[in-house]
Amino acid sequence: AAQAAGLALGEDPAAVARRWATAEGPSYEAVERDEETRERIARVLSDADGLLRRA
Repeated sequence: AAQAAGLALGEDPAAVARRWATAEGPSYEAVERDEETRERIARVLSDADGLLRRA
């Protein structure tokens, strides 16, 4: 969110994150990558490629 706000506001995203005090929020452990889901999404996007491209 800080990256998007930085782009929208023309500010350094790190400065936005500091102003929002994002480092003070909760911290979560990383979860394992779900390769099966990633591959399924990649197939769907690949199959839809023709529909997503403009003529």
